Amino acid sequence: MTTVDREPGASEAAPVAVEACLELHADIYRPDVVERAATAFSQVAQCSIERLGPYLRVHLRALGGRDASILRQQFANWALAAATVDRA
Repeated sequence: MTTVDREPGASEAAPVAVEACLELHADIYRPDVVERAATAFSQVAQCSIERLGPYLRVHLRALGGRDASILRQQFANWALAAATVDRA
């Protein structure tokens, strides 16, 4: 379930997601890189990571009125790019 928070004056049609979750396969998103992503995002989101078999579940709680659904995408992109650079 996604929690939403509305900015003052925001319309009902445009909720801002406060929390988001994503599951990343550890063969692609190495745990050390996901930890680095959590550190990199610490100014914009509270991040927690748990291991579920071959997956890493990342919980994001957006800070400062940011949209967690957008941070979710950016987090995954950042971690994938960092893993790719590390392998080069």
